[in-house]
Amino acid sequence: MSAELSDILPDRVRSFYEMVRNMSRQRDPESLLRAYRERAHFVVPFDHVLSVSRKGLPAPRFRITRFSGWAQPIDPWREPQRLPLLEGGWLGEMLYAGRPQRIDRLSLPPGDPANAYFDGMQSVLMSPVFDDGEPHYMVFLMRQAPAAYSDDELATAILTSNLIGRVNGQIILAEKLRSAYDSLDRELEVVADLQRSMLPGKLPTIAGIELAAHYQTSARAGGDYYGIFELPHERWGLLLADISGHGAPAAVVTAMLHTMLRTEDVPLEDCVLLMRHLNQRLLGLVPRNTFATAFYAILSAGSLDLRYATAGHDPPRVRRAGSRRIEELELGTGLPLAISAGAKFIEQPARLAHGDQLVLYTDGITEAFAPDGEMFGVNRLDAALLAAHGHAPDTARTVIHNVDEFTHGAPPHDDRTLLVLAADD
Repeated sequence: MSAELSDILPDRVRSFYEMVRNMSRQRDPESLLRAYRERAHFVVPFDHVLSVSRKGLPAPRFRITRFSGWAQPIDPWREPQRLPLLEGGWLGEMLYAGRPQRIDRLSLPPGDPANAYFDGMQSVLMSPVFDDGEPHYMVFLMRQAPAAYSDDELATAILTSNLIGRVNGQIILAEKLRSAYDSLDRELEVVADLQRSMLPGKLPTIAGIELAAHYQTSARAGGDYYGIFELPHERWGLLLADISGHGAPAAVVTAMLHTMLRTEDVPLEDCVLLMRHLNQRLLGLVPRNTFATAFYAILSAGSLDLRYATAGHDPPRVRRAGSRRIEELELGTGLPLAISAGAKFIEQPARLAHGDQLVLYTDGITEAFAPDGEMFGVNRLDAALLAAHGHAPDTARTVIHNVDEFTHGAPPHDDRTLLVLAADD
C-alpha cells in the first residue's frame, strides 16, 4: 500500500484493508485462516478462539479443529489424525444445537471436557458455520472479562466466520479439482501416447511416390486417424478418418477403428466393402450421436490409377503438375459412418499424373479460425498448396505454417491431420 493511501486511512480501515489484501494472496485454507487471524482482533476482539466440527461424524461426536491455546497448532487438512475427538458435553450440545449465542458469564459443569478450553473465560460468542445449509461447524470467540460482547459483534462473528468458511471451501474444492485435473491429464497423456502408437511410426517407402503427414490433436488425445496399407500387386490403401467430438471419447473410437483395421479380416482391396464393413461394426460399438467421416482410396503405384470411396468426408485436393490449379475429387454421396445401417457408398475412379499431388485433410485444417472469427477455408488451403515448392514434406509444412499464421498461433480447437502423396515427375 502506498504511503499516501496509508496516511489517509484510519487505523481500523487500514487494518481491514491489509487483512483482505493479504488473504487474497493465499492458496491454501490454513494460510488463509492464518492471514485472517493476524488481524482478526480488529473484526471482533478475543482472548482465545476455538473451532469444532461434526462433519462426517455420528452424534454426539465432534472434533476440535482449532484452538488458539495450543502450543503447537494443528493443520486440520493435513493432520486430521491429530485432532482431538470428543463426545457430548457442553461443547457437543452447543455444536449440535447449531444456534448462535452470546454468553456474558460462562459457567460450565465440573468435569466437562469444555473446561480445558474455556478456563478463565467468561464471555463467549458462538457462531455456527454452515455447510450446504447445515451447521456442521461452530466457532467460539471468548474473553476473560464478563459481558464483553455485544449483539452487533455476534452478528459480525456470524458473517465473517461463514464468509471465511465459504472461501476456504472454495479453496479446498479448487485444490481437489486441480488434483483431479492433474490425474486426468496424466491419464490422457498415456491415452495420447497409445493413440500415436496406432499411427504409422514411419511412412512406408513406395516406389515413385513421396509421402508426408502432419498430425496434431486439439487436446491430449484426439479423434483423427490415418492409415496406409500395403496391398497385393503394388497397390496401397490410404485411409483418413475424423471421429466426431474431441479428447478421450473420440480417441477411444479411433482405437476401435485401428483394432478393426489391424486385427479383423477387413476388405481392404474393395473401397465400398470396406466402408460397409466399418459402418456396420461402428454402428454396434459407438455411443449414439457419435459418427466418423472417412475417405479410403486404393492407389496403383505403377499406373497411378486411383479408386476411392467416401463417408461424408471433405473432398481431397489434387494439385496438377505444371498448372496453377487445384482440383477437387468428385465424391458423390456417402453418409458418415455409424449413422445408418442402410448407408450407401460408391466407388469412383481418378488418375494421377507424374508430378501431381494428392492431399487428404480433416476439417480441423479448413475450419481453423482467425482471432476475428474468420475461417481458414478451402480457398486458403488451395493457395497454400499452390505456394508450396512441389515436394510432399514442403507441401505439408506450407499448409500448417499458413494455418498457424492465420490463427496467430492459437491452439487448435479441432484435430488437424494432413496426408500428402506426391507422384514423382
